[in-house]
Amino acid sequence: MADDVSPDEQQPLPQSRRKCTSRSSLYEDVDVLNPPAGNYNKMVMMNLETLVMAAEKTRHKDFTKKGIGALGSKPKWKDFLLKAETPVLMTKHYVFYSATWKYNPDQEHTLVMSSNVSSLKQKKDGGLEVIVEFEDSVPTKLLQPASKVPDDQLSNVLVAVTHPMSIESLSKFADNNRDRHNKDAHNYERTACFLLLQAVSSLKNLQAQGTEQVDANLDSFILVTQDGDTHQRLVFLDLEPQEEASRLSLCMGAIRILYHLLHIRLMVRDLKAWKLPSITQRSTFSQTFIRVVAVLSQERAVSITQAMGILEYTLWGPEDRLMRDPRTQEDDTGLRLWLEMERARKVNFLARSSVSDIHGTLGVYNEYHVNFLVRGTVKKILLSHNLLNLS
Repeated sequence: MADDVSPDEQQPLPQSRRKCTSRSSLYEDVDVLNPPAGNYNKMVMMNLETLVMAAEKTRHKDFTKKGIGALGSKPKWKDFLLKAETPVLMTKHYVFYSATWKYNPDQEHTLVMSSNVSSLKQKKDGGLEVIVEFEDSVPTKLLQPASKVPDDQLSNVLVAVTHPMSIESLSKFADNNRDRHNKDAHNYERTACFLLLQAVSSLKNLQAQGTEQVDANLDSFILVTQDGDTHQRLVFLDLEPQEEASRLSLCMGAIRILYHLLHIRLMVRDLKAWKLPSITQRSTFSQTFIRVVAVLSQERAVSITQAMGILEYTLWGPEDRLMRDPRTQEDDTGLRLWLEMERARKVNFLARSSVSDIHGTLGVYNEYHVNFLVRGTVKKILLSHNLLNLS
């Protein structure tokens, strides 16, 4: 729907083929021309299978076979040299430092330290891409740089080693882009739309795991950019809210993120009372945000999924002329052809691009776009269009 979006984005991932009992079960929710059209139908299925494989390659990344993980034993704190004793970022539970591998100074990493949370390596969906983790004692002053502590005081921490990356808190991103929002609302809100899609995707994963609440503290979300990727990946760090007063439902959490990205002041107490400020029409994406808030405000079991569908449709959906009321029985050939052509174009784009250079991944935008095309069906697209255009 947004014609000027770069062909470089993505979303959550499809079910692993290894879990499927048959070829047909992999495509049971996929639209193809009916009746089958011989070689054309085979080409359609091959394009889809190629996208599924690309998505799976991203989901099942293995960083342990190269770099630090190839050494066969867990590293120690002394094996790293900090590039500076000032952290790149501090959040409620984590401290981030840039470092190099002692035995190969050209091998750079980001170290994530925490003294009171569970393994980051287990948080795969929407989490950091961790190469290896280890426990060790580190100088306490690195965890509390603003405090006066003895140089020889040590604290036991869990250290996660990741690829080098640029890191920014969600709050800082919004503050730093306030002027951009005022001067170039369309492009800024397009970026906000994709960041919100990533946030909603993370919340949907939490919902699938049985989590019903998140911390209202926006420090739970950070933005990372790896070398070679042109888009920021939104990463969710903390799974459990720490205090009763700071807990929000998943739908409220998504709304809080959206209002923060749009630079609209929204107090937690007002959010809990559903006293939501109106969203000003500043770009073609503003209506999407208004509809997302309306859907999330219903706080139904399907609200997160519906919000995700609206955001995907806005970023990558077809022209309105291909749409119809999903309750009618009109012919859907045009929309089916559009979906098949979009899959073919994406396969061609991936074949022509060196998308595997970003640590073996597609890049975050392509990840989400590929998954939209893999999971998309005529019915889902029509429903998202209908939700977006309800008056």
